[in-house]
Amino acid sequence: MSRKTIVTLIISTILIVCLITIGWIYRSAMDDKMMGHTWAEEVAKENGIKNIKNISTYYSDHAYYIVAGSNDKSEHVYAFIPKDRPEDILTIKEKDGLSKDDVLKLVFSFDEEKKPQEIISISLGYDDSKTPKWDIPVWEVRYIDQKNRYTYFIVSFTDPQVYKSYSIQQ
Repeated sequence: MSRKTIVTLIISTILIVCLITIGWIYRSAMDDKMMGHTWAEEVAKENGIKNIKNISTYYSDHAYYIVAGSNDKSEHVYAFIPKDRPEDILTIKEKDGLSKDDVLKLVFSFDEEKKPQEIISISLGYDDSKTPKWDIPVWEVRYIDQKNRYTYFIVSFTDPQVYKSYSIQQ
């Protein structure tokens, strides 16, 4: 075999190994996510949540599963389930917190310089930051602001208080 053929075989082998490794890592991460969501659904049901509509994952200092469903009285509720401490589940009625529309109004009126140009996502989470110590359900809004920065806006779920707002230059 020529030197060129050997180099081509080595490079091809390395690329194939890399692609297989990336695929395995991706599949492993997705399996972990789906297993976590299945577990969170079971925990939510054990705690009286029915008709589960959505499950998402939120990361603060710890991982939380956020489950949207309804309780025995058919009221819309959210369950905030710590991945490492399911016994610390927190269930809050949807009507006892801010709506997405309330949060968006707050974001648009908060700071002219940080006013959204494009909303990327708005999701529920649970902030258990150690500094400062909060332990509260939150809305997290991600958007591109007027200065073309990627901006995070964290608002308490239960009151219109802004807890964090920071921007990252793209």
